[in-house]
Amino acid sequence: LILQSCNSLPPVSWHALLGGVAVAASSAASAAFIWYRFKDKHKRERALLSGASMGSDAPGIAVPFIEALAGPAGVVAAASALFANTVAVYGASYLLSASAGPAFPEAYKHDDGGTYRGEWRGLSKEGLGVYTYASGARYEGEWRSNLKDGRGVYYFPKGGMYEGEWAGGVMSGTGVRTYSSGKVTAGRWDNRQLVTPLDLRQCATAAEGAAEAALAARRVVVGGGRPIDALQLLVVQPVLWASILGLALNQLQIPLPASIAAVTATLAPANKALMLLSSGMLLQPAMPQMRQVRPGSGSFLLSQHFWKRSIRPRIDLIAPPIVAWQC
Repeated sequence: LILQSCNSLPPVSWHALLGGVAVAASSAASAAFIWYRFKDKHKRERALLSGASMGSDAPGIAVPFIEALAGPAGVVAAASALFANTVAVYGASYLLSASAGPAFPEAYKHDDGGTYRGEWRGLSKEGLGVYTYASGARYEGEWRSNLKDGRGVYYFPKGGMYEGEWAGGVMSGTGVRTYSSGKVTAGRWDNRQLVTPLDLRQCATAAEGAAEAALAARRVVVGGGRPIDALQLLVVQPVLWASILGLALNQLQIPLPASIAAVTATLAPANKALMLLSSGMLLQPAMPQMRQVRPGSGSFLLSQHFWKRSIRPRIDLIAPPIVAWQC
């Protein structure tokens, strides 16, 4: 919709670009006010509140309404405001929220010399993570309540590995143990001990699941708060690129390529419907609440309904002939 509108108009004046300046100024003023208002709060709380006050990505939903009220010229004017809002929300807000530093360091070193890099819940390892022991051993996989739990791969310090299921911090479940000598043992394990030998094919699913969990643990995103992280968030926002490209084409008066123009002409009407549907889902009206009736009211209401719908019509139908006969 933005590309179609920007491509169909002559170059807009600089007055139409003031929306972006206004959005940027209001976002900065809001963040500054919140930062000053909560200056006595903890630095993490103040940073989070200030970052959250810079806005949201909801204004993109208003584009169909603007097009309906002001036409393509209104959409072009709104493009600069959408650009500024996207930069404020996905760039400035992210950096401001992370200005107090991440909740946990990228790598946490324990007293036993081991280092953990992964996800947390509160003060407990929870989710995916990699723990490297001082001995050289390493575990990659799932954690629960500070313990290895779920699927994961453990590399022994003297060679060899275990791929499979874990429970309570130990090998428990289906898994495959590969020794440094090349020997392979597959089966069901309980508290590090093999209890039921199985064929390797019967443990393939557990081993593959453990390998996938280990790969996900190595790739888990930790830390953050760097300018490069904010840039990565920005470059994947379609509204940002649509605004930049649309305004550039409008100012340079470069027509869209025929193929892109055909695609956007098809998608623009569909985008209107999707945006209107999204706005309807976000802006839910206050519906009247059902009131609880007193015990016994249901039978009374049912009797009244039965009287009005069944008995009363029959009386009205029979009564006139009876009255006429008596007369």
